[in-house]
Amino acid sequence: MNSFITIDQQACIGCGMCARECLDHAIVQRGEQIVADPEGRCMECGHCIAICPAHAVHLSAEAQSRGHHESDILEYDAKTFSLNPEHLLNAIKFRRSVRFYLPQPVEDEKIQQILEAGRYTPTGVNSQGVSYIVLKEHLDVVQAQLMRNFRRIAKVAAFVERFIKLPLKASRYLDKPDDFLFHGAPAVIITTASNPIDSSLAAANMELMAESLGLGVLHNGIFVGLANFSPTVKKILCLPRGKKIINCLCIGYPAVRFRRTVTRNPIKAHWC
Repeated sequence: MNSFITIDQQACIGCGMCARECLDHAIVQRGEQIVADPEGRCMECGHCIAICPAHAVHLSAEAQSRGHHESDILEYDAKTFSLNPEHLLNAIKFRRSVRFYLPQPVEDEKIQQILEAGRYTPTGVNSQGVSYIVLKEHLDVVQAQLMRNFRRIAKVAAFVERFIKLPLKASRYLDKPDDFLFHGAPAVIITTASNPIDSSLAAANMELMAESLGLGVLHNGIFVGLANFSPTVKKILCLPRGKKIINCLCIGYPAVRFRRTVTRNPIKAHWC
């Protein structure tokens, strides 16, 4: 049953744009009337709301009771919604992984904006299955626990590399400082999801938002690998049973200034 939207029949002009846009046929056109099909399966993507020229499609009371709000819906404005393609590409080229941070906390308001960028990132079949953990208060505790685990692994790997060539030289990680994992970042955002593609898309958008706010970001794969095998850390993070950490973003004000872009390998692509 389609319980996500309602259609104002007084305002509806019967153009059929919402019905054509509805992938699951949860909205159908019957003559000049547009109706929500009670047998239809609505994936709650909101395309019908976004495309209606008469503003006749609205959130239902049930949808609003689940946390969806009409106030979150913004009318398109070219001045504030459009992206300059040259500026966007330059921003992508210029971004750097940041491993040195100022001892300055990241404002909660900025973290909320970063989370909003993740929230609005598209997901497969609109599952919206990405969740977020903001690590600030217990950051040092988590880092200390995982660094103990990391050093134990490094010691074993350093012994093994005496006999077998490993992809990385483990011995160089034995004397890393206590803040090696988070590099002094004052905040960390962790994503969990059943679909790693959805999570990684969200993380990419969150990084763009953080960069626009003057923050530096490090995608921390070492943390992800260590944390997923640490019951203690999972408990500290209140990670639900069965959930897996997919991405980790270290965030803070950079203590280093980059001055230019760098090169990349040529594009590996072919056109068919």
